[in-house]
Amino acid sequence: MVSCKAEDEILGCTDSAAFNYNPSANTDDGSCEPIVYGCIYECSENYNPNANTDDGSCILDRDSFFGTYEIFSECIGQPNFNDTVNLNFIVTISADSSDFCKIIRTDISTGNSLSYFVSGDSIIIPYSTSEHHWFVGQVEVHGGTAVLANDTIVVYTYHTVSGSLISHCDEIWVRQ
Repeated sequence: MVSCKAEDEILGCTDSAAFNYNPSANTDDGSCEPIVYGCIYECSENYNPNANTDDGSCILDRDSFFGTYEIFSECIGQPNFNDTVNLNFIVTISADSSDFCKIIRTDISTGNSLSYFVSGDSIIIPYSTSEHHWFVGQVEVHGGTAVLANDTIVVYTYHTVSGSLISHCDEIWVRQ
């Protein structure tokens, strides 16, 4: 006995050259999208919002931060200098393998590491990063930013004082 059962209809993109090709589809539903090559990482200098397939051309903002830095608390000459802690230690900045938009800062002497987002020539220090979230008396620190200029990074932290959010220079990182 021969069975004449019809095949179930599976809608999808049936064009094998399309970005969203569905090999299981047997009925084209008109949803096919062309492959558009380019840089797909938003934190790149050459991000292409129309690209859907990475072509390896990304120029990652984070790459300009890589290196070894000596960290000082001497923010003299920087806006809102207000640091009383005497720092002097060495860190390395390298790629965060879990996210193309992040860097890892590692203290050479302790091995402790922190992960930061990068946006253009700035590092975003998140509120939740324990190193930059603490209370000093009645002052609460709320993360901050760090800006790269030449081979120097200036770190600014944000504080709430009497209900107002203010920033001040916290550290200077000098590339070695």
